[in-house]
Amino acid sequence: MDCRTNLKIGMISTHPFSDGGVAHYTENLIQALTNHKVEVVLFSNSPNGKKTARRELSKSKNLSICVCWRRGLFYPFQIFKRVVEKNVDLVHIQHEFFLYGGTISAALFPFLLLFLKFLQIPLVVTLHGVIPLSEVNKQFLKENKLNGRSTLLKFGSIFSIKVILLLANAVIVHEKCFVEVLKNDYKCAKKIVMIPHGIEVANNKMTPDEAKRKLGLLNRTIVFFFGYISPYKGLDTLVEGFGKVAKEHKDWTLIIGGGEHPRLQKDAAYNNYVRELKKKAFNLAPHQMIFTGFVRDEDLPVYFSAADLVVFPHNVAMSASGPLAYAIGYQKPVLLSAIAPFKEMIDVEEALFKKSSPKSLSRKLEFIIQNSEIRQKVLLYVQKLMLTLSWDNAGKKTIKLYEKQLCGIN
Repeated sequence: MDCRTNLKIGMISTHPFSDGGVAHYTENLIQALTNHKVEVVLFSNSPNGKKTARRELSKSKNLSICVCWRRGLFYPFQIFKRVVEKNVDLVHIQHEFFLYGGTISAALFPFLLLFLKFLQIPLVVTLHGVIPLSEVNKQFLKENKLNGRSTLLKFGSIFSIKVILLLANAVIVHEKCFVEVLKNDYKCAKKIVMIPHGIEVANNKMTPDEAKRKLGLLNRTIVFFFGYISPYKGLDTLVEGFGKVAKEHKDWTLIIGGGEHPRLQKDAAYNNYVRELKKKAFNLAPHQMIFTGFVRDEDLPVYFSAADLVVFPHNVAMSASGPLAYAIGYQKPVLLSAIAPFKEMIDVEEALFKKSSPKSLSRKLEFIIQNSEIRQKVLLYVQKLMLTLSWDNAGKKTIKLYEKQLCGIN
């Protein structure tokens, strides 16, 4: 076959109607690929979350969805069986540690690659999460509610990454810092390709006043955090930092837009963390911090349109940030902890604060919100990123990678 035409790609991921960042990423990537006439067969699990997806995706003539696997021990066999039947040219697998189930399921991921290797077609893997080994310690395990020893997690991470790099033809990451982590921490330098996370331009925005009116927060300055509540995301820092300025700015409101993480909802220590976080917020500023619980996709336009500033207080980043992509797509000023990959993506000193420092966060909050020139500087940078990191560009780069692998195998 001509390696540059008539591509038929097998995509292994969660269903676009499911909850989670990988599902949303898959939806956008498939849309970009099919717009360029690439035929995609999605091998997905059963949808278990949101009930609406982009209409254009569901109507695409270049997409077929094969619901064939469930999270658990048997997903490698379930996926392999259906991939064999569909006769695709290349398989692109989305990988995140708990995407296919729990710890045992994660350990079985190499078997999926081994099975697919027998088909003698190129395998491309997107690593949505790369754990910096220098960050793995007792505190890291505690924040992520992971059992066992840090040395065991390091060994498991190294083994998993090295097997993926061994069996895959190419591995995609979304940030330069993750390329460096793979080279320096995991001693893996080959097969790695950096394709930035696409930005979805928001076409469903409303005016800030309209959005604030819907939330019952008209005439208030809104600071917004979006994402599952997890200790590593620095929400303690955010709550304490906002609490330092709340009394002086009674018209400011912090909205923490996200519920408990589904994987951790039955964990007693995690539930205690959430309770203590909410208690701290109530004690510091009882009427100025709002926990929304899980935010449905259809409600996101209201929250992002209402936001005057979107904050990312993370202590560590192990993957590209879907919420940051949202903020950029909605063209909102942002404030981020100065960690990789944030400081690589938003190269504006005024938009960065020292991680884990409520004092640094509170100072930057006031600095950005009260200074229109600084807000405009940050916003202009965000707008430039939005144009550069379009999903169309991400799709084109991914197609070029497919073509390169197919040409190489031919």
